[in-house]
Amino acid sequence: MQIGKVIKRIRTKKGLSQSEVARRSGLSLSTVHGIECGDNKEPSFRKIAAICAVLDFSLDELQQRIQKSRSDNLSQ
Repeated sequence: MQIGKVIKRIRTKKGLSQSEVARRSGLSLSTVHGIECGDNKEPSFRKIAAICAVLDFSLDELQQRIQKSRSDNLSQ
């Protein structure tokens, strides 16, 4: 699973809109949207860290979710 899908899943579970994440992180709405939909395939560490801070989700937890998703996809 790409990073954007994981971020979107976490964001929606927390009941936040892309606009709210953008506002709180200091990023543009188009940046947050681009990361979530996969248009920005290699977002900077700074941008991901800013989003994770808003979502109260550590970078380690994000990495674990991505790895788990990849493992699940390989076993299917």
